[in-house]
Amino acid sequence: MKQKYKKMKKTFRVFSMIMFVMLMTVCFSACSSDDDDDKNPSIVGTWYTETTCEIGTEYENIQYTELIFKKDGTVTGYWKYTYKNGKIEIETNKGRYEVIKDTLCIWLDGEDDVWTTTISISGNKMTTTEGDRIVWTRK
Repeated sequence: MKQKYKKMKKTFRVFSMIMFVMLMTVCFSACSSDDDDDKNPSIVGTWYTETTCEIGTEYENIQYTELIFKKDGTVTGYWKYTYKNGKIEIETNKGRYEVIKDTLCIWLDGEDDVWTTTISISGNKMTTTEGDRIVWTRK
C-alpha cells in the first residue's frame, strides 16, 4: 500500500509540474511586449481639419491643421492660416502625445502647456471636444 501511495504522489508531483509549466507559458505569452508596439493604434496616422477662425475680425482666417501621430508616441503638427487679405502663414512643430482612455494629451516642443482634449474615433473620423467640437478626417 505504501508503495502505491509513493507512486501516486510522484505522479501527482509530475502532473503538477507539467500544469505549472503550462500555466506559466500562458501567462508569459499573455504579457508579451507585442502589445506595446502599437501604443495608440487607433490614432496612429495623419489627421486633418479645416476651420474658420477669428470670424468678423481683421484676423479672420481659414485654418488648415494636420497632425501626424506615429507609433512611437511622437507627433508632428502643421498649421496653415489663410487670411481674408490673401496672406498665408505656415507653422510646424513636433512633440509627443499620449492617449489615456478617451483623452488625448499633446506636448509640443518649446510650448509650456499641454493640449488636452477628449477624443472619439469612428472609422476615418475623429472628434475632439476641447472647447469647440472639431471633426478630423484621416488622410
